[in-house]
Amino acid sequence: MRTTVTLDEDVAAALQQLARERGLTFKEALNSSVRSGLAKEHGAPVPYRVPARS
Repeated sequence: MRTTVTLDEDVAAALQQLARERGLTFKEALNSSVRSGLAKEHGAPVPYRVPARS
């Protein structure tokens, strides 16, 4: 999907540095960062446990 996003200069610079360090394209670094941020936002689901009865 194509879209236009306006990034702050510091964010763009951080993404460019991340891309260089990891040998990624800017697009790959951006997608990876967005995915990581979204995963942290939602957190891991809490497992449902049924209390044991005897």
